[in-house]
Amino acid sequence: MATQAPAYSQPGYPPIGQDPPPPQYPPAGPPPAQYPPAGPPPAQYPPAGPPPAQYPPAGPPPAQYPPAGPPPAQYPPAGYPPQPQPPTVVVVNAGSHSVRFSNNPMNMTCPNCHSQILTSVTYENGTMTWVICLVLFFFTAICCFIPFLVDGCKDAIHSCPSCNRMLGRKNGM
Repeated sequence: MATQAPAYSQPGYPPIGQDPPPPQYPPAGPPPAQYPPAGPPPAQYPPAGPPPAQYPPAGPPPAQYPPAGPPPAQYPPAGYPPQPQPPTVVVVNAGSHSVRFSNNPMNMTCPNCHSQILTSVTYENGTMTWVICLVLFFFTAICCFIPFLVDGCKDAIHSCPSCNRMLGRKNGM
């Protein structure tokens, strides 16, 4: 007769029908060492004691160079003329928007005298007047003087009636 193999033959396991052995716990005894070990505290770095010397040593502040007080007056060296100061430039912004002038008088505030005005307009012969004159001369030869009579063909110059300052110009071209 052949020998029967145990019903459960894996190593480390008991055969079927038997109870496993009770687990084994570490033996009872003193507790393992704690970290850090109980006892006096380790030495501290730097060792306790008087504070190290400070650099610079405590005491009155060092002398200041140059000495405190108003700065000495600076004059140009003897024999040289004093240097001229640059002129002070004042920039005045006339406004945040530009004014578009037309051929007709306009209501506006004069940037020079700051009064509310209706501009006075004068007309001058400009580039557009001469171009129209030449074109008419080539086509008609007789009507070339008409642009000098029509204000719409001329440049309009706007000025302030209060202070007589020129405010702007509207060119034909």
